[in-house]
Amino acid sequence: MKKILFLGLFFTVIGGIVFLSILAQANVQKINPFNSNSLKQPFPFNHKIHNESGLECENCHLFVFTRTDPGIPRLEICLECHEGNTAPPFDILEKYSSNGGQIPWIRLYKLPRHVYFSHKRHAAIGKIACKTCHGDIGEKELPLDKPIMATLNMDTCMDCHEQRKVSNDCSACHR
Repeated sequence: MKKILFLGLFFTVIGGIVFLSILAQANVQKINPFNSNSLKQPFPFNHKIHNESGLECENCHLFVFTRTDPGIPRLEICLECHEGNTAPPFDILEKYSSNGGQIPWIRLYKLPRHVYFSHKRHAAIGKIACKTCHGDIGEKELPLDKPIMATLNMDTCMDCHEQRKVSNDCSACHR
């Protein structure tokens, strides 16, 4: 009888541990700010060719120096140079333009609600170059199909704050 009770207790504990680890993993995935699955953007944007032609990040991400969110490039910005170009892949831009819509870019980064990050604070006030966090995106010939997770994590942020002698107080970034 004791052996049966012991085995019952043993399997209950093991089952509980397995259940809790599955639940914990599900919660981690739920609040993961990064879309780790590959995705396909609606337009094959070439950062490299735009970078080589002298455009800066803020030419397309209009609010990088003025707002929390840098903004996703609007169709009107693309059409300033590419309007009327119907050769592939620019025919895609014409399609969106004729339908009166925007390019349905897929957002790569979505921070959890309890995390506050301001591009204005980092780019304009802190004078941190985009490539510090976003890596060599200016050299990419195709849009990213997933976030650059190697540079965007709490440890990297805290190290940078320490190097620049700015607050690492929890309330600076967490709400």
